[in-house]
Amino acid sequence: MTHPPHEGHEKKEELKKPRGGQAIAVAGATDWTAAMTGWVVALFTGIILQAVVGAILTGLGNATLNIANVGIALGVVGIIIAFVAFFIGGFTAGKIAGHNGLRQGLMVWTIGVLFLVAMLVLSSLVDPGGVVLVGLTVPGTAVASAVAIGAGIILGTELIAALLAGYFSTRGQD
Repeated sequence: MTHPPHEGHEKKEELKKPRGGQAIAVAGATDWTAAMTGWVVALFTGIILQAVVGAILTGLGNATLNIANVGIALGVVGIIIAFVAFFIGGFTAGKIAGHNGLRQGLMVWTIGVLFLVAMLVLSSLVDPGGVVLVGLTVPGTAVASAVAIGAGIILGTELIAALLAGYFSTRGQD
C-alpha cells in the first residue's frame, strides 16, 4: 500500500539536490573537516606517545639515567614522536578526504603550526607569577639558538611526516 506524498515531501527532495547541477565536492579543494580531524588525531597521538615514554622513564628511575645523555635522547625521542603523530594525522586526513592527500597533509601541519603560534601568543600574555628558577645560570644566547634549532628540526620533521602520509593515503586515487 503506497501513501500519497505530503505537501512538504517534494520540497525536501529539492533541497538535497545541488543548485544548478554543481558538484558538491571539488576534487582539488581542501577538505577542512578532514584536515581538522587529522590534526586532532596527530595531537592525541602525540599526547599518548609522550605519556607512554614518560611512564617508561618514570619506571627506570633516576639511578639508571646518565644526565649528560638524557637531553639528546629525549630530543631524538621527541622527533620520533612528532614524526609518528603527524604521519598518522596526515594519513587520517588524506583517507577521510579521499583526494589530494598531499594538500590534506600540508593542512594538518599548517593547523598545528597555527595552533602553536596561538598558544605562544596566549602564553606570552599570561603572568608567569609562581615560576621562579633560583640559582639557574645559563647563557641566554646559546639556549635560545639551541631551542630555535630544535624547534626548526621538529617542525620540519612534522611537515615531512604529514606530507608523506597525505601522499601515501591517496596514492593511486588522485
